[in-house]
Amino acid sequence: MSADEIKNTPDVEAVAAPEKDAAKAFDKAGLAAFERQVRARFEAAATAKPGQPPGHEREYLRRHCGEVLRTIYLAQKNVAAYVALTTETGLTAEDCHAVASMLVTRRKPDEALAWVERAQPLPPPPPDIAGTLIPIVVPLSYNIR
Repeated sequence: MSADEIKNTPDVEAVAAPEKDAAKAFDKAGLAAFERQVRARFEAAATAKPGQPPGHEREYLRRHCGEVLRTIYLAQKNVAAYVALTTETGLTAEDCHAVASMLVTRRKPDEALAWVERAQPLPPPPPDIAGTLIPIVVPLSYNIR
């Protein structure tokens, strides 16, 4: 799909589904145009009004567009854009793996290893704590609308 076809597409989400295959459908210029449209939707979602119908809520749109942008940046091998996006959406272990994979292809194994280590969810327990299980208590609030 070319950049001109993207501009004439009425619904970015229709083109993006499923997200994992979307990036494969575009040439380089088309992917860049698609990224700009998804990025615009991602930014607009931050100001979406509460009480929108299902599929148009702020959190859903940000999460969905964020996932599509991750797929695009991975296809573009754009480490800087990918990392910048994670500062806006939150960093996951999957993000660390994706960044590490991109860095390996750039022959930066030390940086890649740092991202792999960053993905580890918790540091090892201190030596004075015995056993393999550590109980963790987390406060939880649940609200039924």
